[in-house]
Amino acid sequence: MNINDFLKDILGTTSKIAAWVKILAILMFCFCSWMCVNYYLQHYPDAEITSKPFDYNGMLVGFFTLLITLLVGWNIYSTINAKDELEKTRDKYESDIKHIKSDIEKLKETQAEQKGAENERKQMSQKVNLSLPQEALRNW
Repeated sequence: MNINDFLKDILGTTSKIAAWVKILAILMFCFCSWMCVNYYLQHYPDAEITSKPFDYNGMLVGFFTLLITLLVGWNIYSTINAKDELEKTRDKYESDIKHIKSDIEKLKETQAEQKGAENERKQMSQKVNLSLPQEALRNW
C-alpha cells in the first residue's frame, strides 16, 4: 500500500496540502477539546472562583477562528484546483474529439477509395461482358 492509497483511505484525498490541512484541523480540534475538558475538570468543583487565572474562552475562540480560517482557505484552494482540473479535462476531451474527427475523415476517404475501386471493377466487368459475344456467355 503506497502513501496515496493511505491518504485516500484515511483522509479522503491524495493531495498533500489537503491532507496536512485536515491533519492540522484534527489536531487543533483535539487540543481544544483537551483544553475544555482540562478547564472544566479543574474548575467545576470550585464554584466560588470569581476570577480566572487564564482566559480559556479567548483561547478556544482563537483556535476555532484559526480552524475556520484554515478550512475556508482550503476550500478556496480546492475550488482553484478544481478549475484547473476542469480545464485540463476539457483540453483532453477537445484533443480526443479532434483525433476522432481526423480518424472519421480518414475512414471516409478510405471508404470513398474502396467504393471507387468497386465501381472500377464493375465497369471493367461490364466492359468484359459487353465485349464477349452473347453466345459465348450462354455456352460458358
